[in-house]
Amino acid sequence: MQTRKNINKQFLCLFVPVAVVLGLIVGYFYFSEVEKERAGLEANEILHVNLVRQVIEKDLEAAVADLGVLSQHREFDKIDTPPNPEALEHLAQEFLIFVQNKQHYDQIRFLDEDGKEVIRINLGSGHPYIVPEDQLQDKSRRYYFADAMLLKEGEILVSPLDLNIEHGSVVRPVKPTIRLATTVLYGQGKKRGVIVLNYLGSSLMRVLKEVETGIEDHAMILNADGYWLGDPRAEHGLTFKNQFPEAWKRIAKADGGSFYKGKGLFAFATVYPQREVWKLTTGATVADEPIRSEVEGKDKEYHWKVVAHVSSQHIDAATAAVSMKLLLTSASLFGFLAASVWWLAQAQVRRLEAEEALTKRASQQAAVAVLGQRALSGKGLAALMDTIVEYVSKVLGVEYCKILELLPDGKALVLRAGVGWKEGLVGQAIVGTGMDSQAGYTLACQDPVIVEDLRQET
Repeated sequence: MQTRKNINKQFLCLFVPVAVVLGLIVGYFYFSEVEKERAGLEANEILHVNLVRQVIEKDLEAAVADLGVLSQHREFDKIDTPPNPEALEHLAQEFLIFVQNKQHYDQIRFLDEDGKEVIRINLGSGHPYIVPEDQLQDKSRRYYFADAMLLKEGEILVSPLDLNIEHGSVVRPVKPTIRLATTVLYGQGKKRGVIVLNYLGSSLMRVLKEVETGIEDHAMILNADGYWLGDPRAEHGLTFKNQFPEAWKRIAKADGGSFYKGKGLFAFATVYPQREVWKLTTGATVADEPIRSEVEGKDKEYHWKVVAHVSSQHIDAATAAVSMKLLLTSASLFGFLAASVWWLAQAQVRRLEAEEALTKRASQQAAVAVLGQRALSGKGLAALMDTIVEYVSKVLGVEYCKILELLPDGKALVLRAGVGWKEGLVGQAIVGTGMDSQAGYTLACQDPVIVEDLRQET
């Protein structure tokens, strides 16, 4: 029993300090892995939003190129007043083929100098068609016509993303649309008209899917007012700005970056459509003075934000995965450590007990030798008994030791030698030989008697 207690004590002395150190190491690795996981997630989302921004800019570049090709068509020289039906038909067929091959344009329109539609191609439900002449409309009061007529030659207008309106009513289901427009000179009189491309806002969401599978479920494109572009939530009046007001404040103030907020991770980048179109049509760079004076003001009002939002639940799940991995690893380490320390504690206790037993054995043998020498020295029985109780007390490590002599009447025992007793008791103290005394009981047994706890002995 004592050996088990000693092993437990030794085990705790060895295990607790090592376990504390190992716990600190595991804690350090946990926080390092969590930080690494968060940094990796943040870098990944920044990469995603910048890829989306680049793809959108490439799409704008392609749309500008398409508009340039359409505006330079040679059939415009053959259109006159009154219009040449054959030239118009040929131009309409060319536009129709163009839309059939470019499914992300909802409409192509050619407006004359008065804002009336001369040609319109509708994408329809994936089956483009030429709109009959009797269904053509007057667009002179639409803002994009008036703004386009003010453009210089070669300039292109990029409208904000808004809803498509036909015959004075919003088209249902709603079709968020971006319009790219440029002027064109037509006929022998070189009159100014306008070509308008309607770029579907839903194509912006297609960009998210093209960049990388899986990003579309948590990435979005917003306008400068925090409204979703090409997203069903926008039809219900929901805005990113209202759903994440604190995050929107930071996103609106910077061109790009990332940060952690209460509702998760936000990474974002900014697209400036007007700036991109200006660079493409003028060959200028962002640092050029014309852009700084004429475009930067528009950029502040008209831009898009590409935002990726990773929810706190997703981050917690990633952190939990790290925790589980470290938990399994640390559990194995702690188990191995506990087994090793237990084995070491047992070995140390066994060794100490063996050394202690050997020391006691040596002490006992030395005591026996000394007592033998004293017995042979002839110094008398009283001196020998005093030596015996002294050595027995030391060898056994006990506080009390005594030798009792049976008196001639056999009814009592007298204390002849002792260690630890009060002064004056030796030679005087008498103990009865009845069964009610330990000495009497031992005398009656005529065998060695061991008492585990004298206080409980009856």
